[in-house]
Amino acid sequence: SPDTWQIDVALIHVWNEGAGNCEIDLELQWTNLDFHEVNEELCIYMGDVGGENLRVDVWTGSEWDNLFTNLNVGWNNVTVSSYLTSSKLTIRFVGSIETGDTTQDFWAIDVALLHTWS
Repeated sequence: SPDTWQIDVALIHVWNEGAGNCEIDLELQWTNLDFHEVNEELCIYMGDVGGENLRVDVWTGSEWDNLFTNLNVGWNNVTVSSYLTSSKLTIRFVGSIETGDTTQDFWAIDVALLHTWS
């Protein structure tokens, strides 16, 4: 019936007709982390990317700090030891043009993982 939907896989396209504001603000959070390791890296693998740069920020508990100003195709790695001080870490992906952005863009984020080791 039109009131009930069962979705196994979703591919969602959003089209913006006319002037608008295209934005991305995708947040990821890891919990129950081992934060006592010597080496702690955020590793992001990117596939195809559009024309707009994609930033990555990390939540400090009071504000967002920038980790990457632009993700490139392939592996993008950064040390997060100074941010991984508890069992939780939150990052976000944000477009570089968020205000007055009338052009829809795309980014293929294949994987985002935390690699920790002694």
